[in-house]
Amino acid sequence: MTDTILPLALAMIASEIDNARARVLALVADTPQAQADWRPRVGEWSIAEVLDHLIRAEEASARLIAGLAKRANTAPPYPDDIHDFPWAPPTSDERWNVMVPNASAEPSAGQPVGQLRQKLVDQGALTRGALARLTTLDPRAATFAHVLIAEPMNLAQWARFIAYHLRVHGRQIHDLQLAYRL
Repeated sequence: MTDTILPLALAMIASEIDNARARVLALVADTPQAQADWRPRVGEWSIAEVLDHLIRAEEASARLIAGLAKRANTAPPYPDDIHDFPWAPPTSDERWNVMVPNASAEPSAGQPVGQLRQKLVDQGALTRGALARLTTLDPRAATFAHVLIAEPMNLAQWARFIAYHLRVHGRQIHDLQLAYRL
């Protein structure tokens, strides 16, 4: 299923996710384990924990997208004439001082940074597979509320959220790298 050619609007979302993932991977490409495990303060996440959270959260979002698409058997077919699935990210500060809304996205400490980098790469194929499921229905027909955003998002918006989430935590990783060097 991951070899499916995506229609333009979904291909743009896939590209948005791929670019955000590439940015995160570039940030941590040469991160040594000691830096990956460092925390600025007790109770704050390390780079490795941010990576683990990104992997877990993206996996949960991709599973949600694929599962809802699979169950949306009465949804209309994919709209061939659509060129974009707009979504405006939250207008908040976009900082990471929020509670993890789901225990499955809570990171674990002490994981090898090299393995986390590879898992983040591998997650890309799983997310692409979830996007491929959206080619059989109108992604706007199925919605699910995000706990932090507090409003229903359609399946295309959930996919756009994955890219947004990668970007937000990419900035967090960048900030952690700067703080580590101080």
